[in-house]
Amino acid sequence: MIAPDNPERAGYTFYGWTLELKEIPDIFVFNESTFFTENITLYAIWIINQYTIAFDTVGGSAVSSIIQNYGTAITAPSDPTRTGYTFNGWDTEIPATMPAGDLTVTATWGVNQYTITFDSTGGSSVSSI
Repeated sequence: MIAPDNPERAGYTFYGWTLELKEIPDIFVFNESTFFTENITLYAIWIINQYTIAFDTVGGSAVSSIIQNYGTAITAPSDPTRTGYTFNGWDTEIPATMPAGDLTVTATWGVNQYTITFDSTGGSSVSSI
């Protein structure tokens, strides 16, 4: 008997077929001598995939990547910092659960503006810049 094409499932890798659903299933192997004398049901065995969310801080403080199983809840990292800039957020929203694929998000920054004032200590007034 010829095995069918492997099924697909987002976030999982197909591992094989089994005759019964149990925690540690026996793998059913198709080969040329496979022969059935009655109807059967084979169940797919799936292995959950791990994916990575990487953070590009564009010169800001480092933010560790998140590596988790597909579909698990994500805790967003603390905001990065960068001297002279204000963190405006990530260019892509960090999802609530791990998506079925790696993701890189990039920090967006606003340049801080500062005021310089001058005390001429009794001299003529000098405007702030």
